[in-house]
Formats: sequence, structure tokens, C-alpha cells
Amino acid sequence: MENSSSARYGLQGRPVTITGLNKSYGNLRVLHDIHLDIAAGEFCTLLGASGSGKTTMLKVLAGFEPFDEGRLEVGGRDISNVPVSKRNIGMVFQNYALFPHMSVRENVSFGLDMRKVPGEERRKRVDEVLELVSLQDFADRLPGSLSGGQQQRVALARALVIRPDILLMDEPLGALDKNLRQSIQLQLKQLHRELGVTIVYVTHDQEEALHLSDNIVIMDEGRIKQSGPVRELYFKPNSSFVACFLGECNLLKDTNGREFGIRPEDIRLRAQGEKAAHLVNANVETVVFTGAASKIIARANDTVISANVANSAAVEGLERGAPVEFAFDEERVLRFGTAT
Repeated sequence: MENSSSARYGLQGRPVTITGLNKSYGNLRVLHDIHLDIAAGEFCTLLGASGSGKTTMLKVLAGFEPFDEGRLEVGGRDISNVPVSKRNIGMVFQNYALFPHMSVRENVSFGLDMRKVPGEERRKRVDEVLELVSLQDFADRLPGSLSGGQQQRVALARALVIRPDILLMDEPLGALDKNLRQSIQLQLKQLHRELGVTIVYVTHDQEEALHLSDNIVIMDEGRIKQSGPVRELYFKPNSSFVACFLGECNLLKDTNGREFGIRPEDIRLRAQGEKAAHLVNANVETVVFTGAASKIIARANDTVISANVANSAAVEGLERGAPVEFAFDEERVLRFGTAT
């Protein structure tokens, strides 16, 4: 069901289905048999390092790149061979791609002009979306007079005003400084909650993915390594690759040589006389003070272990080479099955 905001702005989240998608550049396969379902109104993030295939997948979905095999559906409609201009997809780029000689209003109105939306309806929709992103007082400004965050909101308004079936965002916050990026993340999450539009978002920033997403798709070398709800991927990764890519993870081996993971926040300094399921003896490499908490980097034989200590006072006096004993519980252990 549409909420009041989505109805007001004429937006409706559409489901996305990608089936058997393959793409190559010459002899180089860059997307391998991609299957993915994105629910209507979902905020889905494609997360991966440079070269993982996430941006290529977004461009294929937008229609900017052809593909070799597969099928793309949006809202049950096959768009596999539909040209870009007919897909009704909104796009926000990292560099904003605004027209410098056009005012904010003219930039936002551009997609409606191309669709020949009548003048009165066009003005109404532009006014509504500028209010939505809190830029109604900047309508007559040129992009060059705006801050990076304001330009990003102009690009977002331009993508939303056409009332897209889905909104694609390619690392849209990458050019912003940390504080502004965090502020825009909060605004974007609130907008998504209000509007209910389906968003497919690309980033290499795992923290950003965790903050924004309903579901995350982790990609590597053109393949989906794991996809699902944020908490599921974090607490139940299917491989050491996923565990280490989404958050920090220590990789250890049990007495049978099987690999498992334990997150730094789940490791503690062993209290005197404490009994724990798992104990590890190590020597301190360094202690990083981060305020109320601290991080201990230690070495156990050839393995480096990172542990977050909530009470910085507990690590006072620990110097390089000092022996420490870590403890952690079985229920916090990440079991992958086969080592990867």
C-alpha cells in the first residue's frame, strides 16, 4: 500500500527481477549468471570493491550497457530490450551531472521537458519535489553557487520528479566529506522511508551500506557472493570473504584446522578466573585509543587478532609485547563450513 507521501508525489515502488544475466567485454566476462529479486519499495545496495561488477550491473539495469544473456523485469515488465528513454528509471550519478548553465529549477525540470509534460503540471511537480528536498529557496540559483550536498539534492530531485519505477544511485555520496556524507545518508534514508520508492544503490563503502540498506548484495569478480537482509549478512555470512568484507572479522582455526570467524566486538580480555568456551593467548602489537573504547591489535603466532575493548581503562599500561588472553563465546562464532 502506498503511504501518503508516495501518493502525493506520484511514486510507487516496483519490484525488480534479474534472471541469468551475463555480460562480457570481448573475451572478458564481467557479470556471471546474475539472479536477483528486489522487492517493491526496497533499498537494495550493490556492495563490492572496484572491479566487482556492481556499477556494470547498475548500467545494464539502466540501459546504458547491453548484455549478452538474461532477462530484466521491473514491475513485471520485461525491459531487456527497452531503450533508456522508455524505461522510466531515475538515475543519480556520483558527479551529479547537472547542467551548469541551467538554474536548479531548469535542471530538475529537464526530464519532464523531454517527456513533454504540460507547463502547469511541470511547474507543480518541480515545486513539489524541490520542497521535498528542501531546495525551494534555491530554485533560481545556478549549480555552481551551491554546496556539494545541495547539488546532490538537485540531482536527486531531478531523478524523482519523473516519478520513476525505480531509482538507481551510483556512489552518489562519494564526492562529499565525511560529516556531510553522514548527514545526507540520514536524509536519504528518511526520504526512502517516506516515499517507498525502490532504490538500487551502488557503493564500495560498507558502513554506508549498513546504514542505508534493507538488503545488501555483495559482489566480487562479477558474481554475487551473498545477498540478503543486512543483519543476516553481518551475523550469518556464508564465507570468510563476506564476513571480512562486511565489517571487520578475525579469521582463526579450531583444533581440527577448520576456519571460523569472530568479530572484534565479540572478543574480550579474559577476566581473572573466567571460564569461556574459547581462549586465545597473544601478545600486544599496538593499542589504539578511540575515546571511551579502545582497540587492541595483538598477534597469536602467525595470526593477527583485533579486539574492541569497551572500557579504555582496561587497556591502560598495555605495551607492545605484553601478553594478553582473549575470551569469546561459541554463540558469537561465525561458522563458514568450507574455508574460503
